[in-house]
Amino acid sequence: MAQSAKNFWDEPYISDPLSEALGPACTFDVDLRKTFTIESYESLWPQQFQAIKADLIADLADENVTYVSIEHIGSTSVPGLASKATTDPSSDIYRQAVLDICIVVSADEFTLDKLEQFKKALFWGKRQGGYHYIGDGGVEDRWSFKVRGVIPLRNLYVVAEGSIPFRAYISLRETLRVDLGLRQEYEEKKRELAALYCDNELQYCNLKRPVIRKIFLKDGWTNEEVDEAEEHAKRDWPPYTPADFYEEYDEFFLEGSSVQDEASVAISSAGLSK
Repeated sequence: MAQSAKNFWDEPYISDPLSEALGPACTFDVDLRKTFTIESYESLWPQQFQAIKADLIADLADENVTYVSIEHIGSTSVPGLASKATTDPSSDIYRQAVLDICIVVSADEFTLDKLEQFKKALFWGKRQGGYHYIGDGGVEDRWSFKVRGVIPLRNLYVVAEGSIPFRAYISLRETLRVDLGLRQEYEEKKRELAALYCDNELQYCNLKRPVIRKIFLKDGWTNEEVDEAEEHAKRDWPPYTPADFYEEYDEFFLEGSSVQDEASVAISSAGLSK
């Protein structure tokens, strides 16, 4: 089911071939910085990732954008681990988990020119499209993209192979997949903190750090390396929110322009956050 990037918010898209299984599409963006909960693991999450990955592979290939791999990361990538989910009871996406996806590029290609390629391919993609570049999302050495009106909900990142964000994503995933004790401890901490800070995700993230440090140390990191990783992590939310970027794009299209060359100028206007 292909969809034009010009009207992706008018006709919410559900990734094939799992349309019926993934539930109803939403018509607005979800910002977990407002409120969230913790949902138990769902076996559907890996299937949802594979459907999204297939769309990304097709759209990146159309624009000849090269990369190393597309990775399922975060809690939804760890079998048996609970994950953050939406909590708006008035919406069609109540208690829906948000998948984290990471596109890995070689270190020598993590450049502004490469970023422009991704922005074009992800925004204008025929299989999905509509991804908005929102800066680094509060984590250094990362490009963040958001798309609204789409189920499964997802965060999409681009990082350099071997970088601190890349190492952290893979280390967390692989360690928790094999260490049941740490996985249980991490889930217990997530549930404990979510009960206290369900409306303050930044505080929730910061207070998870001691457990995450244990996970990294178990995977062979030194304390100095973990300190460096924490320096890359969120200290405060970026001044731009996803909604700010959506508004900029909406204003552009409401003016009646549909020329991709002109749209590229609008897409680039968001610029780098750092």
